[in-house]
Amino acid sequence: MSDVPPAPGTGTSPAGGGFLLPILPSGAGLPDPIAIATWHLAVSDTIGSELRHELLALWLFPDAGGVVLLGPAALLEDRVVVARPETFVGQEQLLALEDRVRAAGYASVIAAPIRDQPRDLGLMLLAALQPGQYGPVQAMRLFSLLREFVPPFRRLAERMPVPVERGADSGGPDPDNLVAVVAQVVAQSRSAQELVTGLSAMLHGTLPHDHLDILAPGPRPGSWEWLGADRTRRRWGSSEGLGTEAAGPRGFAVLQERLAHQPVLTVADLSTDRSGLVWPTDPDRRDLHRIHAMMAMELRLAGETVGYLLLGSAAADLYRPADEAALASMADVLAAGVAVLRTRAEVEVLRRTVTAMEGPGGALARLVRLLATVPRFAEATRQAAAIIRETTGARYCRFILRLGPIEAVVVEPGESRPLIDLPLVPVSGSPFAAVLRGEVPLTLRPDGENEELHLPLRIAGRPFGVLSLIGPAGGRLAAVTHVAQQLADVVAPHLELVRREAGAEVRSGS
Repeated sequence: MSDVPPAPGTGTSPAGGGFLLPILPSGAGLPDPIAIATWHLAVSDTIGSELRHELLALWLFPDAGGVVLLGPAALLEDRVVVARPETFVGQEQLLALEDRVRAAGYASVIAAPIRDQPRDLGLMLLAALQPGQYGPVQAMRLFSLLREFVPPFRRLAERMPVPVERGADSGGPDPDNLVAVVAQVVAQSRSAQELVTGLSAMLHGTLPHDHLDILAPGPRPGSWEWLGADRTRRRWGSSEGLGTEAAGPRGFAVLQERLAHQPVLTVADLSTDRSGLVWPTDPDRRDLHRIHAMMAMELRLAGETVGYLLLGSAAADLYRPADEAALASMADVLAAGVAVLRTRAEVEVLRRTVTAMEGPGGALARLVRLLATVPRFAEATRQAAAIIRETTGARYCRFILRLGPIEAVVVEPGESRPLIDLPLVPVSGSPFAAVLRGEVPLTLRPDGENEELHLPLRIAGRPFGVLSLIGPAGGRLAAVTHVAQQLADVVAPHLELVRREAGAEVRSGS
């Protein structure tokens, strides 16, 4: 670690709440980069006493827009780019960033936002060469330390100007090179969300933006969805919103009308546009009020619209005619990539559905062998959940067990704590209450672009818990409820044994 002493105004102990950025000048221009670089090294050295690491990266989200890397500068050369979030950094974005750094050779990586209201102020990433450095305990400690960063980051965010400024005579990116870059991103992307993330990172230097996304037709006729939306893979703690799907976001009709008459739409400043054009937003999403300059392009393949690409920046009057030409040059290859990835996703969902409907015996046999041979409860639930997800096409699986007359616990796959140490949740008013009480055989309810299925975990016909599955909307979970119940019946005796060992029978009075 660095031997550079803390810069003036910094503290020496994160636990003591002493982290303060150097006092920045009140004049125009960027704050002193040397002071910031020195402060970054001091932070790395101090945090290293509690959370071992070989890399500590810090990004700032200025109030004026954009993303500023505070350190280390070498990440720019390695093309490790963070896209500015709309308000709060999504879990999928954190996981994508961790995967990017992990692919560079770091065995242990954890990223977390510097969270404030009404938006995140920045992002910290720790990486270590040794595996197993960061678990739930280290994650909670990092979240605690990051609270100390809120006041200095808030002050720095207010002073930092928009990091990208382009003059009227600025040249645009080379269209030929841009097509090659986009083709590379398309070839390496395994999902539509990964395509959006990779495209934003690769284009940031040539077509600067604070927000990039693709609006594409959804699974139901007339519906639309953001391909870059957070799909929420669980990291630490509970998951929040699994995304939404809108059958016509606010402002989308105006955008479609404008693009019907031109291949690329460029708006210098949305706040002064007289046509009523805004950045399209879903009804339940916070408006992207910081976006001023915007470029949009319709993606068509074989005469059909496969999506709309949108780039937005907090800086007004940013984009030039050369940028329009560059964006238009990549339309065909990007449209093909979007179509292929979406088709691939649909085929995978169909394959899982058919497998679940036509051949459940193999999955049942694998689950029986697993539960008979894996002694550790945490590992058994983790592998069992993987089989259930694979067979049913669910995105997420968890087990809910009754532990008291009116209470239950949620057992996440891989949970290693004893049941009595898990937080209790009330049964009354919960979406699974009717199933746990035996009042209904199952519940299936929509949740935005997802569906939530609850099935009973039962012994001798009496439910003692619930298998909870979350999957894509469109009735796909409804098609596999019979198979899912068979899987629940296989795993139920093993979960009941653990429940009884925890003294649940005494507590529940059952």
